[in-house]
Amino acid sequence: MIKRSSQERWPLIFLRTIISCFVGFYSGKVNASTISYAHVGAQATSPSLLISTKKTGGVIIGNSSSFTNNLVSVKIADYPNVGVSPYLAWSFGNQSNFRNCAFSATMPITGFVEGNHINGLRILGCSFTNNPSLPQPRTALGVYGTDFGVTIDQLFPFNGTGNAVPPIPSSFSGLDYAVRLKTVNGTTSATVRNSTFNNNTIAVMTDGVPAPNISYNSFTLPSGTVAANALGVVVNTGSGYHVAHNSFSAANGSVYGTGVNIINTGSDINQVHSNDYQGLWCGNLSNFLNRSSISFLQTGLQFLCNTDKDNTHDIAARGHFNLGGSIEGMAPNQGSAANAAGNTFSPSALYNIYNYTSEVQAVNYYYALGQMPNTVYGTTPILTLNLGNCDYPFDNNGSTGGGPAIGNGGPIGPLSRARVTYYMSDSTGMAHADSLDQALSDWGSPYAELTKADLLMEQGDANQANTVYNAIVSTHSLSGTEADEFTLWGRRLLDIRISQLQDSLSRYELDSAQVENLEGIADSAHLWAKVRARNWLSAFDGRSFATEMLFPGDTTQASQQRMLPANAEEVYVLAPNPVKGTLQLDYHKMTEQTEIFTISDVSGRVLLTTELKGLSGTKAISLSDLSAGVYFYKISLGKELKQTGKFVKQ
Repeated sequence: MIKRSSQERWPLIFLRTIISCFVGFYSGKVNASTISYAHVGAQATSPSLLISTKKTGGVIIGNSSSFTNNLVSVKIADYPNVGVSPYLAWSFGNQSNFRNCAFSATMPITGFVEGNHINGLRILGCSFTNNPSLPQPRTALGVYGTDFGVTIDQLFPFNGTGNAVPPIPSSFSGLDYAVRLKTVNGTTSATVRNSTFNNNTIAVMTDGVPAPNISYNSFTLPSGTVAANALGVVVNTGSGYHVAHNSFSAANGSVYGTGVNIINTGSDINQVHSNDYQGLWCGNLSNFLNRSSISFLQTGLQFLCNTDKDNTHDIAARGHFNLGGSIEGMAPNQGSAANAAGNTFSPSALYNIYNYTSEVQAVNYYYALGQMPNTVYGTTPILTLNLGNCDYPFDNNGSTGGGPAIGNGGPIGPLSRARVTYYMSDSTGMAHADSLDQALSDWGSPYAELTKADLLMEQGDANQANTVYNAIVSTHSLSGTEADEFTLWGRRLLDIRISQLQDSLSRYELDSAQVENLEGIADSAHLWAKVRARNWLSAFDGRSFATEMLFPGDTTQASQQRMLPANAEEVYVLAPNPVKGTLQLDYHKMTEQTEIFTISDVSGRVLLTTELKGLSGTKAISLSDLSAGVYFYKISLGKELKQTGKFVKQ
């Protein structure tokens, strides 16, 4: 066991595991250890900014260990593979896992587990606890990253006696974002299941992640005015999501917070079902574009078989006022004449269904005897002869545990959730395009074809990816804003990636024109292309964007933007990027020791260095002697790397 006094601080790195492998996968094991006050507690990533194509794979196995007060406890990123494009390693199943580990902080940190461009990390029965006395918003993250295929679940411990042992759930407490996952390349899914979330500002948020599985979790939202707009689950674009069998409640009731918020998932047949909501401002919320623009296609987001109690609003929908036209709001039919929606409502709610029709389209709500919504806005309740027993064909996660089967164990909508794992579906753990065909045909969604095009692109088959992509709009009869996402904005995204592949460049080697193109898409698109462009820019240079949300009762959109959390304790911000003349570096450090800022060219040759003194300051760095191109920077304290990145000189 390794321990360090709580009086020692960040610069004293007493354990930093860096796995640098040259062939295949190697394991770094962190068993029954205590890792504290490190800049990075355990790391499996290339230690060099200019990644060598000779390295491949990096794995950390953690069992029954404690990570306390590390700036970042665990950081896992891709390793390039021999002979293939340098950012393909994450398409292989990464074998890292953490079991029964405790992650905690009693002082400000960045986050606990960061993963980028990997698929397959498993976190089982681990706890993530941030100091509950820190003010909100708490600038700490639990599990977070970009293109991060992670499974968070309970642990079934083995005691060696053969007797049954209660499972250990994963748990998250006191975080700004407990789980925060973003997608640039849409080929990695994520699972969050059998876990508890307590007093987090936002518990689980996915940006553009395909088919995330969020089920059998317990969410207790914080209460009080400091927790305004606290959220349990947010799904921002993407489709095929599985949000079911979760419970949501407020710590002390009457919280101004929301259980599930679905944002801009288009016309796909998606369902949020079989969840329990109690004491919330809003149980289920549809934001913006979640229905078809074609009137005879009764598709989009449905809320089914949920149980509501003591909420101010049970189901609500908000939109952009005039922007989205006929695809603003949830699906036009909630349930059907043959199958009632099956929700039960809060008897004293202000609105059981609040469908704000000056912003979104009206809906028909089909209810069974004893399940009529009493207070509705913009909604027509329709009695059906169905008994409302919720015998929908909900599946049981492929008999993988986590709760009883509902209905006949078949598919939810067009996608069999038992095959959500098609994103790394063969016996070697590698995702292959030809193994997607059956699952994609079941899904029958524009997002399914988009996922296949992404995978073909990253496997180097740009021509076939282009063919798949070009057929999406006609195959699925898309129109209006949703068609624009593919024919206009998405087409521009695809062209950027194709040009990079033609020049043998990674996804994050962007020139100034490509960055400007992405910025235009991030500003002007509305659905998945907007989120993907923003996430691409964020991964490229660290910039952050507002995630727009509207809640029942809010009268202005300006107050509904929520910035992604910044690290308020140790911050290095370079702007602008791209830059023409002078680069400005704003910094706030956790030590008064002098740090060194270094700029290098693509060959690794050092071109400029400057010192960062004091706890905070601003450096104006003239780049007049540098020619146009891509440059790399690093900030270091002795042998310790504080931050690395890149910028473009125009």
